[in-house]
Formats: sequence, structure tokens, C-alpha cells
Amino acid sequence: MKTINSWKVEMLLISRSLWTWLVFVAAAIVVVIQYQTHLEMNDPGRAVTSTAFIVLGGLFASMILGLTLVRNEHVSSSYELFHVIDRGYFAKIWGKWLALLTCVVTFSAIAALILFCMYFIYNVPSVFYSQAVFYLLLYWVIPFLVAGMVGMVSGLLMRSRLVFAVLTVIWLLTGPLNYDIFSQFFFLVPSVDPTPLMDFLNLGQTNPYEPFDPIYGFPMEIPRWIQKGIIGLGAAGFFILTAIIKCKVKFTMRWAIVFAVMVLSLTWLSAEYAKESQVIYTGNRKYGVLGYDWHYYKKHPVPSIQDQVPFDVSSYDVKLNVYRKLSVNLDMVVVPREKGRKLVFTLYRDLKVKKVTSNGNSLSYRQSGDQIEVQLSTPINLGESLPIHFEYEGISSPFYFANEQAVMLPGYYAWLPVPGAHPVMRYEESLLFPNDLSPKAPVHYRLTYEGPEPLYSNLKKTGENRFEDTVAGGITLVGGKYVTSRTVNGTTFVYPKSFYKLESELEEMERNYRGAVQLVSNDLWISKKQDSKILFLLSLQDESETTHLLWHSDRYAILKIQQFFNDDSRLLKDRAFFIRLTASSFVKSSPSGQEIQNLFSDAYLYWVEQREPGWVQDGRSGMSQALERKRKTLEMMQGTLDQKQLNQLKEEISIYEDVIKYVNEKNTREIREFFRDFHFALNQPKTLTWDEVRKLMKEGE
Repeated sequence: MKTINSWKVEMLLISRSLWTWLVFVAAAIVVVIQYQTHLEMNDPGRAVTSTAFIVLGGLFASMILGLTLVRNEHVSSSYELFHVIDRGYFAKIWGKWLALLTCVVTFSAIAALILFCMYFIYNVPSVFYSQAVFYLLLYWVIPFLVAGMVGMVSGLLMRSRLVFAVLTVIWLLTGPLNYDIFSQFFFLVPSVDPTPLMDFLNLGQTNPYEPFDPIYGFPMEIPRWIQKGIIGLGAAGFFILTAIIKCKVKFTMRWAIVFAVMVLSLTWLSAEYAKESQVIYTGNRKYGVLGYDWHYYKKHPVPSIQDQVPFDVSSYDVKLNVYRKLSVNLDMVVVPREKGRKLVFTLYRDLKVKKVTSNGNSLSYRQSGDQIEVQLSTPINLGESLPIHFEYEGISSPFYFANEQAVMLPGYYAWLPVPGAHPVMRYEESLLFPNDLSPKAPVHYRLTYEGPEPLYSNLKKTGENRFEDTVAGGITLVGGKYVTSRTVNGTTFVYPKSFYKLESELEEMERNYRGAVQLVSNDLWISKKQDSKILFLLSLQDESETTHLLWHSDRYAILKIQQFFNDDSRLLKDRAFFIRLTASSFVKSSPSGQEIQNLFSDAYLYWVEQREPGWVQDGRSGMSQALERKRKTLEMMQGTLDQKQLNQLKEEISIYEDVIKYVNEKNTREIREFFRDFHFALNQPKTLTWDEVRKLMKEGE
């Protein structure tokens, strides 16, 4: 009863404080502005994640609130009075903690209510309502409560003004900007990587600047909940212990049991936190999306193990389990193209093989980088079929996630062992590009799946979480609560639920896509019909700007998208956009540089624009824009580039000018032949040079 009365008094004092209302109203206004700004851009996810800076302010406000609560009695000189009453000050402390909890929950609840009202006004899908509640609990309620307890403990232990300096340091260490603020100090010790510690201490998001990923959703992986549990439980234990000591409460068996349970809970949580689990960290940090694979493939551009016996895989029977990480039991049938004993497979390097068998007999194997070398017990002859069983598990690439929250495994990514030795990705001109490792010939697949649902695949669904089909292009899997699908004119679109504005444009998008595929196929003389029945709109994070924006395979295609497409869907309705993408997508992992591939798609679109006036909505050609950018770059960087770079840039400008002149002067037959030859040359294993492009133009004359 003393605690409840104390809570009522504290809430009364808080409600009478002018500062309370000023902070509350100011925070509410900022929250509304953040929500409104991003919902007007039809980005319901960013409307929530952009509040990371509000969390930074909320952490400091909670610390000051906790400090103020425990110091009220000292300010009013009533501190000794409560100590006279039996367990009076201890009850007072718990009343203050309840007041802190009430303030945190009330503010978060009001923010959630405002968000729900705005979601309703903007017709946001229902999944965002429930997920926003969990997000606010993870990144608002728990952090604010922990920060408030830190303020209370600091106030109980320290009476001087030094407490404000201590709280400021703790605030910066536990806020969403801790990495940006403190990582610079670790430059003095380059051998120490501060990111694991900074990420663990961070009570907010890892990167408040990062756009919302419409497939992955809010970053709420299990380790993040465990991290908050460890910090929250630790803060609660320290708070209780400090209150017991300062209030001179007798340490009874009841308190011993409480602390024993807390220690056991912390031990269990720490063990769970240490388990292997995929957490998507954004930014350029060593294990972030844009840093982890980038650093590896820059240092390892070639396979770790060289090819041995050439072979094909005729079938895969996959049992896939996704929970915190990817686990696979796989039966495949291998058909060699010549006699031999060693088979080399490519599998993403962090998926670690546990067992390889054939007909129940263990096979020796060696895994290094992206390669697995399997030693057969006896040589296998040309054309023979050999069953091989793999068991492996691990963390997928940050580009292609697979955990308890969501799955996005495109067919060109080696999450299944594929024949031969290849790097899964390639480093080129400071950027990282995925290599297309999907089988080009039809392969029979059977998949049994357990993981985030619903799951969408290019395979036919044969039962509950069962899929089977014979296709080329591998298996593409997309799953999670943020994904949905819709069929338009025989084409199934798999896309994020956050694309609710785009849904009304799918018919026009389908027409433009179909028209572009037909046009490009006819012009480039592509004999195999690229008639995709499934179009995956995926938030791929790889750095390619053209080659994998649109990726074609047998009966399905992948289009790289970002959340802003929901706000400005003109790109997805622009015929020129699809023509450029389709032209670039028919170039499969060319060894030629990205600039030459860009020239091909830019030049092809330029030719189409000359034949079909009005294709470009703003009246400006992509080819002309690219040439203009290169000329401006040459003008601005004349004094900073070395001679080799200058010559290369001048060569690019010259070839663009030559191609424009060629397209403007030659007839349709000659131009079509040039682009067919250009396309054929790009798909060869040999690297294409600028001089060879000029030679192709001369041959077409």
C-alpha cells in the first residue's frame, strides 16, 4: 500500500510540473512530424524507424526523469523523514519506479495511438499495426525504462553535479549514434573492432539513417530482444541492489531467491545471445550489409579451390529449415561429364558443411572459401548417376537474408551447392556484384520448408510448405510476414505489403514489362522465349545499378526495388525503364566491365527512342544524360585525375559519341545487327574492350 500511495504522489508531482508538459508536447509534435513526413511519401516502415533520433532524446529525458525522481526528497528536505518510517524510503523508491514505468508506457502508448490513426488515414496494411507495437516495445519502452533506472541508480549513488557528466557519457554510449561518436577513438587501436561492443550497448537501432527494407521489415531479430533482455535485467538487478543498500533493507531469503533467478536468467540469455544467428546490420561496418562481403571478395577475387571433374546436377531434394540461421539437408544426383574422383562445388562460404555422404558412406571433403571439394571413394564414369547427401548450416550473406524474420534467397545466389568453382560475388571498380550461378539447363527440384511464412517460390506448390518443379534458373525463395502476391493477366507479382499504392498500377506495369521483353527479344534475336510467369519485386541490397536490376530466368524474373517506388511508381510504369532493364538483364555475368555493359543498355534504349519517339517521359535520353555526366566529370576532375584515369574517361566519352553517331546515321538493319553482335560478345567468357565495340560497328557497315 505504501508503494501505491508513493506512486500516486509521484504522478501528482509529475503532472503538476510545467517541464513535464513542455517535454511531452514537444516530443509529441516531433513524433507527429516524423510520422507525417514519411507517410506522405507512402513509407509506413520509415515512419517508425525514422524515430531513432527521438529515441536518442527519449533516453536522455528518461535518465533525467529517473534522476529527478530520486532527488525530490533531497530538494524538499524530506529525505530523513521517510527513513524514519519502517521501510518508508524503500516503498518510496518503488513508487518512483512505478511512476517512471507509467510515464514511459503512457508516452509510448500515445505515440502508438497517433501512429495507428495516421496508418488508418493512409490505408496502411494491417501487418504494420502489430509490428509497430513490437517495434515500440523493443526500441522505446525497454530502452526508456532502462535509461530511467540508470538515472535513478546514479541519483542514489551520487550527490554531486558530476552525475550529469556520468549520465551524458552513458547516454552517448547507449544511444543509436554511439558507433558514429566513439568509433573514431578506436582508430588509435586499429586491431580492435569496436562494433560488437557498440552494437551490444546500443539501445536504439544500429543505423538510424538506413531506409526501411520492405521485404525484411522492422529489424527485430531474436538477438536484439535477447540483448535488451540482458541489459534490462542487469539494470533492474543493479537498481534493486542499490535500493536495498541505500534504504538499509535487510537482505532476506526472498531477495536471495530473486537475485538467484536473475543470475540464472542472465546466464541463459547470454548463452542464447552467443548462438549463431543472422542479424542484419546496416552500413559499411565489417559485418554490415555493405561491408562484410565487400571486404572478402576484394581480397579473394578467384575461387579458393580450382575445378576438377566437370559435372552437372540433375536433381535436388532440399529440406530447408530457417530459424535464426539457415540449415539444409540435401540429396542431389550428380552426372559427370568425364571420368574422375574429385568434384568441386560452389556454396556461399559461411554455410558450413557438416556431412557429405553417398549411398550411406561418408565422403571426405574440404571446404575453403566458396568452394567444397568432395573426394569420391571410387572414380565415377562419364554419364553415371551418383547420389550425394549434404548437410550444412550457417549464416547467409547479409545481401540475401534467411532467419526467423524473413527469407530472401534469389536463384542466382549459391545457397545450394552448384557445380564448379566460382566466386559467389565479384569486386569490380570499388563495387560488389553478384555472379549468376543459377543452372542454365532445367533441373528437378523438390523442397520441404520450415521457416517464416508465407513463402513464395518459382517452384509449383504441391502441399503445405512443399514445392516441386523442373526449371532452369535455380530456386528463388521469398518469405515473411511483409510479403504478399497478386496475379495480373497470368503474371504473378510477389511484392512487399508496403507497396500498397503500387497495387493499382500492376496492370500497367505488367503490360510495359511484357512489351519490353517482346521488343528486346525480337531485336536481339533471343531464341529462347523469356516469358516469365512470376515477377519478384525484391529489395536486393547489392550495388549493381543495371545488370541485376532485372534478372531473367526460366518462367520468372527478379526486379530490384526500393521502398520509394511505392511513392513514385512512375519508374515501374515507364516503358523506357523496362526496356533498359530488360536489355541489361539479357547479359549474364559478363566478364566485361560494368561501363561496357552500361553502354550496351544505354545505347540500345537510345536506338529504341529514335525508332519510337515519346518513349522517354521527360524527353531526355539516358544515353545523352550519361554522355553529359561524363563530360561534366572530365571538366570538373581535370586537375585531380591521373593521366591513366583521364585517358580512360576520354575514351568512354569518345565511344559514347561514336555510338550515338552510328545510331543516328545507319539504317535499322545495320543497327540491329550491331546490337545482336554486341549482345553476343558480352555473353562470351572473353572480356570485351572499347576497341572491339568499335570493330563491331565497322563490321555492321
